[in-house]
Amino acid sequence: MFKKLVNRKETPVRKPSRLKSVLGRALLVVSGLFVGFLLAEILAACLMMFSGDRSTRAELMQTRRSQLVTVREEVGENDAEATPGFVGRYVLHPLFGYTLNPKHVGINNFGFRTTYDFTLVDNRYVLKDQDHRDTIVVGVFGGSFAEQTASQRDTFEKKLAEVFPGKTPIVVNMAFGGHAFPQSAFIYMYFRDLFDVVVFLDGLNELWNYSENNRWGVPPEYAKERTYRGKLSREELSPEMLDLTSQLIAAEKKLNQITTLSLRPLIRNSVLVHSVWHWRHGELEHQIGELTVALTKVYDLDEHFFAVTDDEILQFAAQQWGRYHELVDRTAKAERVLAIHVLQPNPYVPGSKRLTGREQHRMTRSFRIESFVVDGYPKLQQELSKLHSQGCITEDLTQIYKDVRGQIWVDAAHANARGYDLVIERIVGQIKAAKEEKSWVGIPSK
Repeated sequence: MFKKLVNRKETPVRKPSRLKSVLGRALLVVSGLFVGFLLAEILAACLMMFSGDRSTRAELMQTRRSQLVTVREEVGENDAEATPGFVGRYVLHPLFGYTLNPKHVGINNFGFRTTYDFTLVDNRYVLKDQDHRDTIVVGVFGGSFAEQTASQRDTFEKKLAEVFPGKTPIVVNMAFGGHAFPQSAFIYMYFRDLFDVVVFLDGLNELWNYSENNRWGVPPEYAKERTYRGKLSREELSPEMLDLTSQLIAAEKKLNQITTLSLRPLIRNSVLVHSVWHWRHGELEHQIGELTVALTKVYDLDEHFFAVTDDEILQFAAQQWGRYHELVDRTAKAERVLAIHVLQPNPYVPGSKRLTGREQHRMTRSFRIESFVVDGYPKLQQELSKLHSQGCITEDLTQIYKDVRGQIWVDAAHANARGYDLVIERIVGQIKAAKEEKSWVGIPSK
């Protein structure tokens, strides 16, 4: 028996191959990362919910898209050709102060952010390749709030189609970030042949531009001085200007890159990705704001243009705002065009919204405009009441978000997609009411 035991051959134990071991460990790591990401995603969603933000994933994505498309535009068909929007985004214009560069993607032949080019037919401006008899053309004028509202073109046109079932609605974005009256008035007068309806959505830049322009030594009615002179002027370039400009370009490019990354197909629906983007976006926006202020100060514009108080400038700004609205309204009526005059909302208007913690954080790290809004908006509202009494179609949107819970404001001046949708609803409501009440002399037959 002992002999049998000695002669018995033991079956060797096979050791797992090295490849299988590595793959097993890799699988454990990937599984761990996936579980960790899933838990972080759940935590981020819970934190967002408890902060009062009720935005859907689609709305969060649209918030990032609007930043990428309307604020951080790039040019070129590939990364090698792409350049940040800061350097060549704007071009000087002899009447409008500045426009967007027509060479950029999505900008038409006159420098507006629209896919429609303008051409001449029978000595009048018309939309190229469009039959005006079959369309309702709506032009939106103002600053960046109006620009981003008009960028929601699909939503705008879909709602207008319900009002004009026999027509094809076309929304043309005629607004620019930083523009105010008189720039909007000049643009409308120049292109007034194009439109059936014109919407002037403004108020903030009239107060902001007039006050800051005067402080920086240029006439109050100029386009926003920081953009017009600080960003566009290339006179007397100094080493300090070049260094600040270089830092600003780098920050703009980084902001564009992280926004683009956050919109990649596999991660764009993630609340965690949006939260990380939101935090980094705020940091970079703050840095860009500080650099912009520093660059502007290099131009040595330390003397006020008019030796008057800030309140007097705000009063002048509000009065001019009312006068220009009256002027464009008279012109529109003479052209048988419907004009809607809208005072844009702002989070600094007292009692206009119960702000979330995130909104308050973003406001404090954004534009320093609280005094302009608190002191200036009551003056604008007085002017709006005068316009209404004169027969203008007006809309005060300062309280539009009063009963809205969750996030609307992405900074001290701009809303998210949900916020712009609510604005569009109110504007379309005014157009519909004008059509039904037959208060529009140029009302279409269908």
